[in-house]
Amino acid sequence: MTDPYSTWDAAYVLGSLSSNERREYEDHLRSCVACRSAVGELSGMPALLAMLSPEEMAAIDDEGLEPPPPLRPQLLDDVLREVRLRRRRDVG
Repeated sequence: MTDPYSTWDAAYVLGSLSSNERREYEDHLRSCVACRSAVGELSGMPALLAMLSPEEMAAIDDEGLEPPPPLRPQLLDDVLREVRLRRRRDVG
């Protein structure tokens, strides 16, 4: 049986669920390891998205219309640093 909440993780992390949906999902998270893990994997996404400039965000929205501008060189380093920190926290 498929978990009906399996696609709610990103919306939850990004704050897109209604208050009722959020409460319902948080109740579900108490008993679902898979969904808690998915939320944990995405929990850094808002901070990473905040690192993008408005132009970079617009390029994501307009993907396919024209080639996107190059990302800031330090963005990859920032993402990799965040991943390493999260892995250390998860292991230790």
